[in-house]
This record gives sequence, C-alpha cells and structure tokens, in this order.
Amino acid sequence: VIEPDVAFGLDASLVTIPWTFSDTSLDAIFGPQGDPNALQLGQDYLAYRWDPVTAQYLPIVSARRGESIWIVALSDFGQRALNGASLPADVASGGQTTTLQPGWNMIGNPYPYAVPLSQLVGVGLTDPTNPLSWSQLVDNGWVSPSLAFWQRSPDNPTSGVYRFTTGQND
Repeated sequence: VIEPDVAFGLDASLVTIPWTFSDTSLDAIFGPQGDPNALQLGQDYLAYRWDPVTAQYLPIVSARRGESIWIVALSDFGQRALNGASLPADVASGGQTTTLQPGWNMIGNPYPYAVPLSQLVGVGLTDPTNPLSWSQLVDNGWVSPSLAFWQRSPDNPTSGVYRFTTGQND
C-alpha cells in the first residue's frame, strides 16, 4: 500500500500530489484544522505554480492532480502524511487529462505509480479526435522529447538540480 505523504525539508521541493481530496486546499491537505501539527500556508510554508501564460510563478492555495508545485518549507518538517488522501477513481484505467500551454508547463504524474512516457496519449485542439502517441507528439514538435524533474542533492538536502528524462520508457 502506498502511503500518501510529502517531504517537507528546509527549502524548496518540487512536488506532484497524485491523490484526490474532498478539500484540495493545501492547508487541509497538510493537516486538518485544529490539529496542532497542521502546517499553515504563509506561516510554515509557501507554495507556487508556474503560469505559462504570464510566464511567472504565482502563489497558490490548492493542489490539482497532474500539476507540479513548488513547496517552500520555512522549517524542516520532515515527511508529512497527506490528510484525506484517497486513490483517484481512474487509477486502474487512466484517463486524467492535462491541457498544455505554449512554453514551460509544470505537469506531474497524476497517479501514485510510474507511467512511462510511451503510454501517454495526446490530442491537438484542432483535431481532438486524432490521438497521438508520445513519439508522434515529439515528432510534431508539440512537446519536448524529454521532461525536466528536480532531483535533490544527496549530499546537501537544501539544494538540487534539474535532470531530464532520456527516452520514452522513462
């Protein structure tokens, strides 16, 4: 059984939360109201999402499946359970959709298990009836052939670097 949690080390962490919640506010997810160990936005952490339309990081207050967010912990809170997390209804069948904008998009795996890029299917807005494989999306220039992900340094937990997928089986 996969336990829904997230690491809150001191500094910034790029995370995706592949669970569903009745209340998607980050404060509800990171601790129920009234819990003395609950984390509070603005006091214990900050949260940002890249907006490809305005080309800037915007502060956020809620999480969405399929999107990544930067969590900036103001202290080291360690590994934290996610309050009220449940498996997505489509966990066995797939089908989560994400609309990409031109430029950099902070997307994330909407499932609590690995999904190879080769299994992704996309459609263009001009012809949504024509499904395209990951390779076809790359060949058409609609997506980059690799995705970036943040990898924390094993020697220094307050730093990291962007790494890139190397193939469609990543």
